[in-house]
Amino acid sequence: MVLGEAAGQTEVVPEHVEFIPVGASGCSYGACFREAVRQAAGPVITMLGDGTHNPQFIRALHTARWRADIVVGSRFTRFGYTPMPLARRLKTRWLNRLFARVAALPVRDLTSEFRLYQAGVLRSVHLAAEDHTIHLEVLVQAAIDGFSMVEVPYHQSAPPDRLWAPGMRWGGTLRLLKKFWRMRNDYNAADYDERAFNSWLPPQRIWQRSRYRLALSMIPRQGRTLDIGCGSGKILEALPLAVGLDINLRKLRFRKPLGLPLVNASIFRLPFIDESFDEVVASEVIEHVAADEHLFAEINRVLRPGGVAVVSTPDYGGFWWPVIERVYKIIVPIGYADDHITHYTAGSLRAKLERANFRVLEQRHLFKAIVFLKARKADRTP
Repeated sequence: MVLGEAAGQTEVVPEHVEFIPVGASGCSYGACFREAVRQAAGPVITMLGDGTHNPQFIRALHTARWRADIVVGSRFTRFGYTPMPLARRLKTRWLNRLFARVAALPVRDLTSEFRLYQAGVLRSVHLAAEDHTIHLEVLVQAAIDGFSMVEVPYHQSAPPDRLWAPGMRWGGTLRLLKKFWRMRNDYNAADYDERAFNSWLPPQRIWQRSRYRLALSMIPRQGRTLDIGCGSGKILEALPLAVGLDINLRKLRFRKPLGLPLVNASIFRLPFIDESFDEVVASEVIEHVAADEHLFAEINRVLRPGGVAVVSTPDYGGFWWPVIERVYKIIVPIGYADDHITHYTAGSLRAKLERANFRVLEQRHLFKAIVFLKARKADRTP
């Protein structure tokens, strides 16, 4: 299906493509857009119907559909082009770059409305904008939900940059930037851990990379590994024989292009037969769920006798983690600070592992705040 603003060039749309005009019924642009999306039964292409977008380019978008969930016809990627006066070009490129940076989007031409969305993408994301900024909002929401994006070059005649025009004064631009920044830095975003690992904030980057190195140093890496609560962290990527498990489907969707085995399930009911793995890692996961001895029993069940579990969690029994948590809440108020349901100490975690038939082999701390325990599952009783 093709969505476009009402105009007179629909006759050049290729055969077997349904054209639905947006903005011609008197409702707001955003409302019309959402209604058209609701009617869509398959992949959706959005375009302008005033001759600015050449419908013959639909073939190029369609050809690239296997590469990502969203395909953007881009004027600013390599081989793309649009004639613009210098001042307008500088403004458009600068604003695109600013929004892409703040919202952490892998797209250079955010203002391009010539796009292809795979079936289900637009129905999965929550859209609220009432004007043309809905085209920015959809990319931000899609990134939060873990959908992939790719740009393909496009030559376009110079259209009005409606996303930056009359309603987009500086006040509106700044409010939109703030909104998108908060959305993208929410810990529920699909790529939260990946972005934290490469963060421009030194404390966040150092923390994530130190945790990564310490966890890997304790994992034997001698067999099949289960990474529970893998999220978008880097630990899974360093384990070629690992299976990633997370209850958050959007984080698994983000990882899909890596081609790794991924499972959407709960730690309380691991969907594996007994003794499936040689190693299990659960790095900063158990504090996000209710305290329950069953989760440790499940880790034990899927490990082979003699298998190793590496479990880490904030140590609320020490001085440093509560201090770090309060400071972090100030710096990143939408981060993980208030999401810890269970407060473990090094002693309580050790006791739970021992009651689940583990023998603790090693205990280490990260910055005196995160406790890491390496434990071996007891062999079967003869």
